Amino acid sequence: MKAGTNLTYIRELAVFLGNYNGTYSFSSIQDYIQDIPSSISITLGNPNLDFREHENFFYVGDDYKATKNLTLNLGLSYAYFGQPANRFHQQDEANETSPTPFFNPALPLSVRAFPQLPSPKKDLGPSVGFAYAPQGGKTVIRGGYRLTYGPAFYNIYGNVAATAPQVLSQVLSGATASANPLPASPLGPAVRSELASYLTLGVQDPRNFKQVTVSPNFRPDHVQGWSFGIQRQLTAHAVVESRYVGNHGGSLLQSLDSNPYVAGLAASFPNLVPSR
Repeated sequence: MKAGTNLTYIRELAVFLGNYNGTYSFSSIQDYIQDIPSSISITLGNPNLDFREHENFFYVGDDYKATKNLTLNLGLSYAYFGQPANRFHQQDEANETSPTPFFNPALPLSVRAFPQLPSPKKDLGPSVGFAYAPQGGKTVIRGGYRLTYGPAFYNIYGNVAATAPQVLSQVLSGATASANPLPASPLGPAVRSELASYLTLGVQDPRNFKQVTVSPNFRPDHVQGWSFGIQRQLTAHAVVESRYVGNHGGSLLQSLDSNPYVAGLAASFPNLVPSR
């Protein structure tokens, strides 16, 4: 009988937020030299992504001598990763219930905060193998199957963190942009201070901004692996073996473009939005 466990708590601090210190665009080299921006992007949010994750694995298995010529390998594993995406839910709730929420407090909190997702708790991984040696003992036939799980790819969390409701973004263009040249000290704090008045708190609806979210059943991916091989003894000191190994992934990440939220557009310009 074999058994084991790996209990790991991961706290990963990543620093990322596009346009946090402002992004200035210029139409020409001359405009750049004269410091006349054509557009300015600024984002208000938390650039520190403080993720917490449990990576816990448990395994038990045994080799069972079914007959003189047949040995079975039977095992079962269990994986638990928690739900790191709920860090967004905790951060948004704290922000939107504070005295200075990003978005309109008259809207339901469910609209202004990333949803809380369940932590998958059913990631069981069976493993089955066999080794069969026919009479004579010079040939061995082996095969096996195993189901394993892996944690979610963290890049998707970075994409979520850079969109509403985690952040409040604004793009200045035209005369508004040209009226806001780079400050004399063009560093992050000075730029954010100069553009802060354009990020009006407690008014907007996050659904009118770009949003990246995940499906309610967001979970680790899994891999099914299998193998089959034949080994033959040629002499006392030489063997030859042929083996096939395959795998198949499931619950893999896929990016989907969804329809935008158009209720505001429909209310202001009903002639531009079809009835359905």
